[in-house]
Amino acid sequence: MSEHPFSTKTEKPLSWTLILVLFFSACGFVVPPACIGQIYQWQDETGARHFSDGPTPDLPASLLGTEQNAVEPTSRHPSPKIEIPARLDAAPGAKGVLWRIERSGLRPSFLMGTIHVEDERVLQLSPAAELAFSATDALVLELVLDEVAVFKAAAAMIYMDGTDLKAVLGEDLFTKTASAMKTYGVPEIALRRMKPWAVMSTLMVPKPKTGNFLDLLLYRRAVQSGKSVFGLETVEEQVGVLESLPLKDQIEILRETLDQFELFPRVFSTMIEMYLAGDLDGLAALSERFIQTQDRGLVNRFMERLNDNRNLRMAERLQTYLEQGNVFVAVGALHLSGENSLLRLLEARGYTVIPG
Repeated sequence: MSEHPFSTKTEKPLSWTLILVLFFSACGFVVPPACIGQIYQWQDETGARHFSDGPTPDLPASLLGTEQNAVEPTSRHPSPKIEIPARLDAAPGAKGVLWRIERSGLRPSFLMGTIHVEDERVLQLSPAAELAFSATDALVLELVLDEVAVFKAAAAMIYMDGTDLKAVLGEDLFTKTASAMKTYGVPEIALRRMKPWAVMSTLMVPKPKTGNFLDLLLYRRAVQSGKSVFGLETVEEQVGVLESLPLKDQIEILRETLDQFELFPRVFSTMIEMYLAGDLDGLAALSERFIQTQDRGLVNRFMERLNDNRNLRMAERLQTYLEQGNVFVAVGALHLSGENSLLRLLEARGYTVIPG
């Protein structure tokens, strides 16, 4: 039997950690920058919205995390109309694999897979994807990546009741965690307020340098060009998948994250190369390889919540926008592969799905 490409010197099997590394990077979760703290929003006398790490002395402020997520930012400058050919011939290895979604009586829309890395090769759209994005009227993302969403996600990552992560983890594990988080620019004083799932999700994505990733780039371009932007999920729904993990499981996954931390660059590199080759089946096979080393029933139950259930929810909500027609949809690449992928679910709902 050949050696597993990410085998370690220990007897401990590859487990949750490497599976989740793939899903955080290629399944659309938002991990905000490490600016952890209590975050308040308030409005000045002109109605402009502001954010701060504490309440203002003169104006009423509310702690983020209790409002409904904004779903339709718009611009006053409409984008120019561009004709889309009957078929866009994607170049070999089109990034993320671009799909055309059609149904009789509707204008076609496009669906593209993304991954959350800052690699310039990923950020550069293929010619086919660039044309489709420019020509469509609206952008649909897993989550609208506006300031409110990012700050709500950041607020969800911290303890609001004074709990100290050091007390939760214990001295030894906290010391190891602090060392790793320091490389991400998170000081110990901020780390002590973070929840275990928030720490492990931070460590499971490449260290940020520019803060840019493809979904965010598309969001900014859409707003600047006047496209409507819609979200298929809320911050609460995304965070809830991890927040619902029992604390003991969060701590165990964090422990494994630290144990296998040195493998992550190789996982990221392999994932990016597969993505650039348009090999979504390869990404799915990579996660499947990790799953095979584990208690299959336990992992399958968790992956059902992390991926399959979200696919069902997104497919249902996506129909509203596909009925409008001429929309560009961008979701994590792993949502587009497998038996319960968005592509299969849309086909089951009567749409024709073909390569872009």
